Amino acid sequence: MCDPISVAVVGAGIGVAGSLKSGQAAKKAGKQTQASYERSAKDRLEKITFDLGRADRNYRQGVGESLANIGQSGISRTSFYDVLADGASEFAIEKKNITDTGNNEARQLREQGSLAYQSGKDAQTASYFSAAGKVASAGVTIAGSQFQPVGTWQTTTRNASGQIF
Repeated sequence: MCDPISVAVVGAGIGVAGSLKSGQAAKKAGKQTQASYERSAKDRLEKITFDLGRADRNYRQGVGESLANIGQSGISRTSFYDVLADGASEFAIEKKNITDTGNNEARQLREQGSLAYQSGKDAQTASYFSAAGKVASAGVTIAGSQFQPVGTWQTTTRNASGQIF
């Protein structure tokens, strides 16, 4: 049979190493997840530029079509300016929506990344407490194995009529 103190020390050492390694892995995973979210946020911000360019092309194409239609229809100058002003107003609203939506999505991605990183750090901190608990448990086991009972224990049991057996 193995020495109980040695078994407790080895068991605690393995438990501590496992807890610490688990915490390190959780922190690393959180950091990698955060980096992934950050890349996604940068990509989303770059997409704003692309979407604005597309909206600009669509607006210019729409203005050209409006000018052609106005020229063919022979409408008044006031109506002509109203059509162009309405198109410009819609374009400004679309640009603002594209920019705001892209910025909000990038911000949300960064927040998710930050939460993933914090979760990894919290798991690492928890692993320190787990390791400390394993050390304390081993200490209790070791301390308990140091004390040997002195003498013998006797128990007596009586039956319903009072006889000892």
